[in-house]
Amino acid sequence: MSEIESNPDGTITYRKLRAPAEHGGVLVTPADTRQLLAENLKLLNSSPPTATAGWLSDARDSARAEIIALASSYTSRYRNLPEINQSQPVIMAGHQPALFHPGVWFKNFVLSELGKWLECTTINLVVDNDISSDASIRVPVEDSGRHSFGYAFVDEPTAAIPFELRKIQDLDSFRDFATRLSTYIKPFVPDPLVNKLWPHVLESLDPELRLGHSLAAGRHRLEQDYGIDSLELPVSQLAATTTFARFAQTIAEEAMRFAEIYNSSLREYRSVHRIRSRSHPAPDLEIFDDRVELPFWIWRKDHPQRRRLFACATGESIQLSDREDITLELSRHNFIEQFHSASRDGFAVRPRALTLTMYARLVLSDVFIHGIGGSKYDQLTDSIVARFFGIQPPGYLSVTATLKLPTTHQNQQIPRVSDLDRELRELRYHPEIEIGSPVDEETAAAIAGKKEWIARELPRGQRLERHQAITGYNEALQPVVEPRRRELLGQREQMVASVSSVKVLGSREYSFPLHPESLPEDLVRMAKSQ
Repeated sequence: MSEIESNPDGTITYRKLRAPAEHGGVLVTPADTRQLLAENLKLLNSSPPTATAGWLSDARDSARAEIIALASSYTSRYRNLPEINQSQPVIMAGHQPALFHPGVWFKNFVLSELGKWLECTTINLVVDNDISSDASIRVPVEDSGRHSFGYAFVDEPTAAIPFELRKIQDLDSFRDFATRLSTYIKPFVPDPLVNKLWPHVLESLDPELRLGHSLAAGRHRLEQDYGIDSLELPVSQLAATTTFARFAQTIAEEAMRFAEIYNSSLREYRSVHRIRSRSHPAPDLEIFDDRVELPFWIWRKDHPQRRRLFACATGESIQLSDREDITLELSRHNFIEQFHSASRDGFAVRPRALTLTMYARLVLSDVFIHGIGGSKYDQLTDSIVARFFGIQPPGYLSVTATLKLPTTHQNQQIPRVSDLDRELRELRYHPEIEIGSPVDEETAAAIAGKKEWIARELPRGQRLERHQAITGYNEALQPVVEPRRRELLGQREQMVASVSSVKVLGSREYSFPLHPESLPEDLVRMAKSQ
């Protein structure tokens, strides 16, 4: 996978960043995390060069005290708290409250180990403002020796709504998930981790039966069994803090300048990365005469469909709306109180992914841990930060690992069917190359005749005759190479089946509960070795 690298002045250059291909492979970059932390602390504690960046420095201490208190309160509801020293630096990571693959989960183990080694407070953000889709995970399926992808449902599907509002639809089916999943995966993994995870999940059922929060709390309790220390906090609670409201106000007050910087950085990102799509890695922010789009979502809690947020700053007020049926009129001088009041009245304003990590890196943490995808896209964030706030953004850590299901396909390369297809094509158009010696007179005559026509220099008008003659000789030679063709076709059929098995059983994307019960111990060992 590729990564776009941004420079202190906001320009973007290109470099590579790839997940390990082999089972057991680890990526942690930069390798010197102590130096990264020291450089970030120096950068974050330096005098802000612009007024726009000034409040970031002023708000950092109060924001962290607020976030640690919230995360402590939230985490203590379902597991014991690690020792907390509010004067320590903060290392942070985050992901959706879903059953992700081990490469994503590895970030939590690295987060904990770095906290112990560097004496930092560790916080994992539960990104519950993302959309919960069909509540299923992919599983391998075997049928007559062939493998394909199937799906195991954690819960009944619902409309696409944010995790923070998505409730369990079928509690009986949800309770039975471990039994069902164990049956699915038994041919490949006789002792799946789901059997250790699910009792924790059921003991951690959210009071409102929210699916994502129950899964995240159960996973966090399982981590405690393996000595993983961290606090956790949903983004929905983060969005209710004073400093987050001030962050949203800062962007809304300069919406036009922010959108222009955002869009120009996007154009540069696409150009460097040779991306043609106007929606990748994110769409441009729209600019109208009276409204400017902000990188936030808005919705009503009684109608939880995420909508784009637009701002119009005029005089003493800032109007936030979805340009449809939601309009919030907020005073510049009383923005924070009115922002929170709107939340109490049933309106939700949430950060998009880029905005969330921007806030977390600039205000809440001293080092942020990304996976491959976040690392790639946050180069765009760096460019926007440098140009909007006028500061060099702090560096971050890129972390992932590759762990595959324990099959013989863990480290197999996908066979190259194209090599066989190339040889089959040669049999059709250059059969003489595959024919050895000795040959009978008829075959020898056909080969000699073809070579003679190939060697002839003919004017343009007679080339069709040569083409037809060569085609005729190729057809005449096909019976001679037919045994080899049948052999290659048989190999191709077996190879196609093997390709399917390698792709299915050699995937690194399977959810962590499908893996053996030893997976957490492996991840602890891998994290400690970094």
